[in-house]
Amino acid sequence: MKKLLFLTVAVVLGMSAHAQTREFKQVLSTAGNAQSFTSYKAQLPKKIDPAANQAWWGYGKETDKRTALGTQRAETYDAAFFVAPGNSAVVGKTIKAIRLYLRDKVNTKDLKIWISKSLPADGSKADYVQNVDISSLNAGDEGEEKTGLANDIALTTPYTVGAEGVYVGYSLTITNALAVTKFPLVISDGNMQANSLFVRTSVSVTDWTDATGDFGPLYVWLLVENTDPAGIGGISENTGELQEVARYTVDGRRISTPQRGLNIVKMSDGSTAKVLVK
Repeated sequence: MKKLLFLTVAVVLGMSAHAQTREFKQVLSTAGNAQSFTSYKAQLPKKIDPAANQAWWGYGKETDKRTALGTQRAETYDAAFFVAPGNSAVVGKTIKAIRLYLRDKVNTKDLKIWISKSLPADGSKADYVQNVDISSLNAGDEGEEKTGLANDIALTTPYTVGAEGVYVGYSLTITNALAVTKFPLVISDGNMQANSLFVRTSVSVTDWTDATGDFGPLYVWLLVENTDPAGIGGISENTGELQEVARYTVDGRRISTPQRGLNIVKMSDGSTAKVLVK
Protein backbone atom coordinates (compact mmCIF):
# COMPACT_ATOMS: atom_id res chain seq x y z
CA MET A 1 0.00 0.00 0.00
CA LYS A 2 1.47 3.27 -1.07
CA LYS A 3 2.16 5.79 1.63
CA LEU A 4 -0.19 8.74 1.55
CA LEU A 5 2.01 11.75 1.05
CA PHE A 6 1.11 15.28 1.90
CA LEU A 7 3.10 18.27 0.80
CA THR A 8 1.78 21.43 2.37
CA VAL A 9 2.44 25.02 1.64
CA ALA A 10 2.20 27.75 4.23
CA VAL A 11 0.75 30.82 2.61
CA VAL A 12 1.65 33.68 4.91
CA LEU A 13 -1.09 36.30 4.91
CA GLY A 14 -0.96 38.96 7.61
CA MET A 15 0.10 37.03 10.70
CA SER A 16 -1.30 33.63 9.85
CA ALA A 17 -0.94 30.57 7.65
CA HIS A 18 -3.03 27.62 6.65
CA ALA A 19 -1.99 24.56 4.69
CA GLN A 20 -2.48 23.61 1.07
CA THR A 21 -2.02 19.93 0.38
CA ARG A 22 -1.16 18.10 -2.78
CA GLU A 23 -4.88 17.33 -3.02
CA PHE A 24 -5.18 20.95 -4.26
CA LYS A 25 -7.28 22.11 -1.28
CA GLN A 26 -6.47 25.58 -0.04
CA VAL A 27 -7.83 27.47 2.95
CA LEU A 28 -6.89 31.11 3.50
CA SER A 29 -7.65 33.20 6.55
CA THR A 30 -6.32 36.36 8.16
CA ALA A 31 -7.00 35.13 11.67
CA GLY A 32 -4.80 32.88 13.70
CA ASN A 33 -1.27 31.84 14.28
CA ALA A 34 1.27 34.61 14.69
CA GLN A 35 4.09 32.10 15.10
CA SER A 36 3.97 31.17 11.41
CA PHE A 37 5.65 34.48 10.62
CA THR A 38 8.90 35.59 12.22
CA SER A 39 10.19 39.12 12.05
CA TYR A 40 13.94 39.73 11.96
CA LYS A 41 16.41 42.17 13.40
CA ALA A 42 17.99 44.54 10.91
CA GLN A 43 20.73 42.74 9.02
CA LEU A 44 23.05 43.82 6.25
CA PRO A 45 21.92 42.38 2.90
CA LYS A 46 24.15 39.56 1.70
CA LYS A 47 23.80 40.38 -1.98
CA ILE A 48 26.29 40.45 -4.83
CA ASP A 49 26.05 43.28 -7.35
CA PRO A 50 26.46 41.90 -10.88
CA ALA A 51 29.36 43.06 -13.02
CA ALA A 52 28.78 44.53 -16.48
CA ASN A 53 28.80 41.09 -18.09
CA GLN A 54 26.65 39.42 -15.42
CA ALA A 55 22.94 39.22 -14.64
CA TRP A 56 20.66 37.52 -12.12
CA TRP A 57 18.22 34.97 -13.57
CA GLY A 58 15.34 33.12 -11.96
CA TYR A 59 11.80 31.89 -12.45
CA GLY A 60 9.03 34.34 -11.70
CA LYS A 61 9.57 37.97 -10.74
CA GLU A 62 11.56 39.62 -7.98
CA THR A 63 8.36 41.46 -7.04
CA ASP A 64 6.41 38.22 -6.48
CA LYS A 65 5.03 37.49 -3.04
CA ARG A 66 7.01 34.77 -1.30
CA THR A 67 5.43 31.86 0.57
CA ALA A 68 6.80 28.71 2.18
CA LEU A 69 6.62 25.00 1.49
CA GLY A 70 7.08 22.06 3.82
CA THR A 71 5.89 18.76 5.25
CA GLN A 72 5.67 20.04 8.84
CA ARG A 73 8.25 17.47 9.94
CA ALA A 74 11.86 17.52 11.07
CA GLU A 75 13.68 15.95 8.11
CA THR A 76 16.06 16.68 5.23
CA TYR A 77 14.76 18.64 2.23
CA ASP A 78 16.13 18.71 -1.32
CA ALA A 79 14.68 21.33 -3.67
CA ALA A 80 15.63 22.34 -7.20
CA PHE A 81 14.57 23.81 -10.51
CA PHE A 82 15.64 22.79 -14.02
CA VAL A 83 17.35 25.06 -16.54
CA ALA A 84 16.04 23.59 -19.80
CA PRO A 85 18.28 23.16 -22.88
CA GLY A 86 16.47 25.94 -24.74
CA ASN A 87 17.09 28.54 -22.04
CA SER A 88 19.43 30.90 -23.87
CA ALA A 89 19.73 33.17 -20.82
CA VAL A 90 21.65 30.48 -18.91
CA VAL A 91 22.74 27.63 -21.22
CA GLY A 92 26.30 28.15 -22.38
CA LYS A 93 26.86 30.74 -19.65
CA THR A 94 28.70 30.41 -16.33
CA ILE A 95 26.94 30.36 -12.95
CA LYS A 96 28.97 32.47 -10.52
CA ALA A 97 26.65 32.57 -7.50
CA ILE A 98 23.31 31.30 -6.18
CA ARG A 99 20.80 33.41 -4.25
CA LEU A 100 18.54 31.56 -1.82
CA TYR A 101 16.16 32.69 0.89
CA LEU A 102 16.48 31.32 4.42
CA ARG A 103 13.82 31.40 7.15
CA ASP A 104 15.71 29.90 10.11
CA LYS A 105 19.21 28.89 11.09
CA VAL A 106 18.77 27.87 14.74
CA ASN A 107 16.88 24.67 13.93
CA THR A 108 18.42 24.21 10.47
CA LYS A 109 21.70 22.51 9.59
CA ASP A 110 23.73 20.90 6.78
CA LEU A 111 22.94 23.50 4.13
CA LYS A 112 24.32 22.69 0.68
CA ILE A 113 23.93 24.33 -2.70
CA TRP A 114 24.35 22.07 -5.69
CA ILE A 115 24.22 21.75 -9.47
CA SER A 116 23.63 18.50 -11.36
CA LYS A 117 22.82 17.25 -14.87
CA SER A 118 20.21 14.92 -13.33
CA LEU A 119 18.32 14.93 -10.04
CA PRO A 120 20.63 13.30 -7.47
CA ALA A 121 19.64 10.65 -4.92
CA ASP A 122 20.33 13.41 -2.40
CA GLY A 123 22.05 16.77 -2.56
CA SER A 124 25.43 15.41 -1.51
CA LYS A 125 25.55 13.25 -4.66
CA ALA A 126 25.12 16.08 -7.17
CA ASP A 127 27.76 16.85 -9.81
CA TYR A 128 28.73 20.05 -8.01
CA VAL A 129 28.22 20.37 -4.25
CA GLN A 130 29.18 23.25 -1.98
CA ASN A 131 28.69 23.17 1.78
CA VAL A 132 27.53 26.47 3.25
CA ASP A 133 28.29 27.81 6.73
CA ILE A 134 24.74 28.55 7.82
CA SER A 135 25.89 30.63 10.80
CA SER A 136 27.17 33.31 8.41
CA LEU A 137 23.81 33.75 6.64
CA ASN A 138 20.77 35.93 7.19
CA ALA A 139 17.57 34.19 8.30
CA GLY A 140 14.03 35.27 9.13
CA ASP A 141 11.08 36.68 7.23
CA GLU A 142 11.45 40.03 5.45
CA GLY A 143 7.75 40.84 5.63
CA GLU A 144 4.26 39.42 5.87
CA GLU A 145 4.25 38.35 2.22
CA LYS A 146 8.03 38.21 1.83
CA THR A 147 9.08 34.94 3.42
CA GLY A 148 12.80 34.39 4.05
CA LEU A 149 15.88 36.60 3.78
CA ALA A 150 18.17 36.74 0.75
CA ASN A 151 21.69 35.29 0.80
CA ASP A 152 24.00 35.40 -2.22
CA ILE A 153 26.49 32.54 -2.12
CA ALA A 154 29.45 32.74 -4.50
CA LEU A 155 30.48 29.43 -6.04
CA THR A 156 34.00 28.39 -5.10
CA THR A 157 34.23 26.90 -8.61
CA PRO A 158 32.07 28.65 -11.24
CA TYR A 159 29.93 26.21 -13.24
CA THR A 160 29.42 26.45 -17.02
CA VAL A 161 26.01 25.15 -18.12
CA GLY A 162 26.12 22.68 -21.02
CA ALA A 163 23.68 22.31 -23.89
CA GLU A 164 21.76 19.57 -22.04
CA GLY A 165 20.65 22.00 -19.31
CA VAL A 166 21.09 21.55 -15.58
CA TYR A 167 19.30 21.22 -12.24
CA VAL A 168 20.16 23.81 -9.59
CA GLY A 169 19.09 23.34 -6.00
CA TYR A 170 19.87 23.25 -2.32
CA SER A 171 19.51 20.86 0.59
CA LEU A 172 19.01 21.45 4.30
CA THR A 173 18.04 19.51 7.39
CA ILE A 174 15.41 20.66 9.88
CA THR A 175 16.28 19.47 13.39
CA ASN A 176 13.14 20.74 15.14
CA ALA A 177 9.82 21.35 13.37
CA LEU A 178 8.52 24.54 14.94
CA ALA A 179 6.02 26.99 13.45
CA VAL A 180 8.49 28.40 10.91
CA THR A 181 10.65 25.34 10.29
CA LYS A 182 7.57 23.28 9.40
CA PHE A 183 7.73 25.23 6.12
CA PRO A 184 11.43 25.85 5.33
CA LEU A 185 11.42 26.07 1.50
CA VAL A 186 10.76 29.54 0.10
CA ILE A 187 8.75 29.60 -3.12
CA SER A 188 7.15 32.29 -5.27
CA ASP A 189 3.45 32.99 -5.05
CA GLY A 190 3.55 33.83 -8.77
CA ASN A 191 2.47 31.83 -11.79
CA MET A 192 3.24 28.11 -11.94
CA GLN A 193 5.89 27.35 -14.56
CA ALA A 194 7.25 24.13 -16.00
CA ASN A 195 10.60 22.98 -14.55
CA SER A 196 10.45 25.50 -11.71
CA LEU A 197 10.01 23.24 -8.65
CA PHE A 198 11.22 19.74 -7.84
CA VAL A 199 11.24 18.56 -4.23
CA ARG A 200 11.93 15.49 -2.12
CA THR A 201 12.50 14.81 1.58
CA SER A 202 14.19 12.10 3.60
CA VAL A 203 10.99 10.76 5.18
CA SER A 204 7.71 12.15 3.86
CA VAL A 205 8.33 12.41 0.11
CA THR A 206 11.28 10.14 -0.59
CA ASP A 207 11.06 10.27 -4.40
CA TRP A 208 11.67 13.40 -6.41
CA THR A 209 8.31 15.08 -7.10
CA ASP A 210 7.65 17.55 -9.90
CA ALA A 211 5.51 20.05 -7.99
CA THR A 212 5.29 22.65 -10.74
CA GLY A 213 1.62 21.85 -11.30
CA ASP A 214 0.80 22.50 -7.66
CA PHE A 215 2.88 25.43 -6.48
CA GLY A 216 4.79 28.48 -7.65
CA PRO A 217 8.50 28.41 -8.57
CA LEU A 218 11.35 27.74 -6.15
CA TYR A 219 12.61 31.17 -5.14
CA VAL A 220 16.25 30.80 -6.13
CA TRP A 221 18.26 33.04 -8.46
CA LEU A 222 21.45 32.45 -10.46
CA LEU A 223 24.19 34.99 -11.09
CA VAL A 224 25.07 34.23 -14.70
CA GLU A 225 28.16 35.49 -16.50
CA ASN A 226 28.61 35.86 -20.24
CA THR A 227 32.04 36.49 -21.75
CA ASP A 228 30.33 38.57 -24.47
CA PRO A 229 29.45 42.00 -23.01
CA ALA A 230 26.68 42.38 -25.59
CA GLY A 231 25.06 39.12 -24.48
CA ILE A 232 24.03 40.05 -20.95
CA GLY A 233 21.52 42.55 -19.59
CA GLY A 234 19.90 43.26 -16.26
CA ILE A 235 18.00 40.82 -14.09
CA SER A 236 16.02 38.38 -16.22
CA GLU A 237 12.62 37.16 -15.08
CA ASN A 238 10.38 34.56 -16.72
CA THR A 239 7.32 36.79 -17.20
CA GLY A 240 6.17 35.22 -20.45
CA GLU A 241 6.48 38.53 -22.29
CA LEU A 242 9.61 39.56 -24.16
CA GLN A 243 10.98 42.92 -23.15
CA GLU A 244 14.11 44.84 -23.94
CA VAL A 245 16.40 44.75 -20.91
CA ALA A 246 19.60 46.26 -22.30
CA ARG A 247 21.08 47.87 -25.40
CA TYR A 248 24.72 47.97 -26.56
CA THR A 249 26.87 49.36 -29.32
CA VAL A 250 28.67 46.90 -31.60
CA ASP A 251 31.83 47.23 -29.50
CA GLY A 252 29.95 46.13 -26.35
CA ARG A 253 29.40 49.54 -24.73
CA ARG A 254 26.06 49.73 -22.92
CA ILE A 255 23.78 52.61 -23.94
CA SER A 256 20.56 53.88 -22.36
CA THR A 257 18.85 55.07 -25.56
CA PRO A 258 18.98 53.99 -29.23
CA GLN A 259 21.95 55.42 -31.11
CA ARG A 260 22.39 55.84 -34.83
CA GLY A 261 23.99 52.83 -36.43
CA LEU A 262 23.94 49.18 -35.44
CA ASN A 263 22.57 48.53 -31.93
CA ILE A 264 22.61 45.16 -30.12
CA VAL A 265 19.40 44.66 -28.15
CA LYS A 266 19.19 42.15 -25.29
CA MET A 267 15.71 40.69 -24.58
CA SER A 268 14.32 39.33 -21.31
CA ASP A 269 14.60 35.70 -22.50
CA GLY A 270 18.35 36.07 -23.01
CA SER A 271 18.20 36.42 -26.81
CA THR A 272 19.90 39.26 -28.66
CA ALA A 273 19.05 41.04 -31.90
CA LYS A 274 20.94 43.47 -34.12
CA VAL A 275 18.89 46.58 -34.87
CA LEU A 276 19.88 49.26 -37.38
CA VAL A 277 18.93 52.72 -36.13
CA LYS A 278 18.81 55.43 -38.81
